[in-house]
Amino acid sequence: MDIKQNYKKEMDRLCDSNLKLTAEDILNAGNLSTKSATVTDLKGAQKNMKLGTKIASIAAICVVATCATGVTAGVVGYGPLADIFAKKASIETSIDETELAKVDKVSSYLANQGYLLQIGETQSVDGFDITFEGVTGDTSRPQLLFSIKAYDEDFIAKNKDFECTVYPGLSEEAYAKRTDLVDLNGDISGTYIWNQAKAIQDSEDPSVYYLTTVGAVDWMGAGADVVVEFRSILPYVESNNDPNKEIFTHLVFRFTMPGDGSALKAAHEDSWSMDEAASFTAPNGIEFFVTDATFGEYETTINMEFELVGTEFEEYVPTFLLDYDLVVGDIIEPISDVRLVVDGVEYAPIEGSYGVYCDMSKDTETTGHSNTIPAFESIDYDNATSITLKYGDFETVIK
Repeated sequence: MDIKQNYKKEMDRLCDSNLKLTAEDILNAGNLSTKSATVTDLKGAQKNMKLGTKIASIAAICVVATCATGVTAGVVGYGPLADIFAKKASIETSIDETELAKVDKVSSYLANQGYLLQIGETQSVDGFDITFEGVTGDTSRPQLLFSIKAYDEDFIAKNKDFECTVYPGLSEEAYAKRTDLVDLNGDISGTYIWNQAKAIQDSEDPSVYYLTTVGAVDWMGAGADVVVEFRSILPYVESNNDPNKEIFTHLVFRFTMPGDGSALKAAHEDSWSMDEAASFTAPNGIEFFVTDATFGEYETTINMEFELVGTEFEEYVPTFLLDYDLVVGDIIEPISDVRLVVDGVEYAPIEGSYGVYCDMSKDTETTGHSNTIPAFESIDYDNATSITLKYGDFETVIK
């Protein structure tokens, strides 16, 4: 498993300012002083809802609620994927959820182009019909779409939107290592943490909500057998989201991605080994190597690898997650000045789109090896004449 994959699993949600675990939260839930390269998706709970508390509140770990669950296919019938994404984007625009709307507009476009897997399976539990509508997106960012029908009038009146947790498309092997299976005082390294995403209320039928979340790309390739668990609902309460009010649904959906790759549009990717990668040295003494560029429909990402051993940050490597908030800003500060230049037009990194993954393993060749993956606006790679990456006097040609 390469460092870019590790970064995606560990950093996607750490870089989300609204939905992230602090390093202290993570360490309180388990011992992360050893190598943690396979811990995934670290923004699995809101900052005020510690992972240990959430794990402890599960009454029966890893039990799928089959006794309380009825399974049907396509009963709710909310319409094709493209229409739901378009409707969701329109609602989000009207309530100033502009980032969600931007993503859902792209998803609607891709679904209309035929990049989709329609599933339409509904499972019912605790007063909710939850329909896994299907999958669209590109190979760098699959999108899972759910619709949720609520029957409790009090819940509907109080919840214009709410958060949900989802295991977002794992292999059977990875799903067997989900974090819910870990004891409160156990080690969460090597486990896979859920996504947290917002469900948006339908503007015409307030009993219906729509939710999208990013799928785990490593296990959603052509022909892959995939497991998705709609794990829980976090309803609004006046004081704040309360972990004791979390409604655990544990609804499991299994499906197979199309073998011809038709569900996801192929993103363009270029990669370079460390030996051949272009690099620049920032004023903080870190040499950043450009090892990967991915041009997707939702965003463009540039993977940059670097070493912390031999720099002023070396002392923080063994406890990097604990010291994350203390040092990450100084480490990645130069990246804000990197520019992607496409046919003469400069693009700055999207603010808050990147953090740092660090290999904390002890006394190995990879100790302190790190990376960051800034995101830029989506670029039409095929029609671009020239694409370069610049930092001060440094410039490297990508196309």
